Formats: sequence, structure tokens, C-alpha cells
Amino acid sequence: MSMTIENTQIQTVQVTNTDSGTKVEATLDKHVPNKFMDVILANQRVRLTYNGDFGRVYVGNAYGMELTAYARDIK
Repeated sequence: MSMTIENTQIQTVQVTNTDSGTKVEATLDKHVPNKFMDVILANQRVRLTYNGDFGRVYVGNAYGMELTAYARDIK
């Protein structure tokens, strides 16, 4: 029995702290379009939920901050 290794590309997405306007690159863990995206920030998984009523943005909270991201910013 042989094992195969899939070629996986690490994707990132720009995440913004809405309070300060600070932007950082986070590792994209999982993305279900128009539902949610899970990102890794400071070794923690943070779920951002899709909000289609407010500019098609994904919104979440972590570390006492509101965070936002857009699917168009996935690299």
C-alpha cells in the first residue's frame, strides 16, 4: 500500500480590527463561501461568520476585538 501526499497551498486572508483599523495577514483554515471562514490568529482558530446584509463581510470576535475579512482578500 502506498501513501500519497497532496500538494496543499497555504492560503492567507487580510483581517481587520474594526476598532483600531489595524490589518494583519491570517492563515485561512477553512472557508465555506457565504457561511463562514475560520482563520488562525496568534495560534488560535477564530470563526468569522458571513454577513451578507452588511457589505458581504465576514465578522467575528476574538481577544476582545471585532474582526472583519472579505473573501475577495483570500490569497
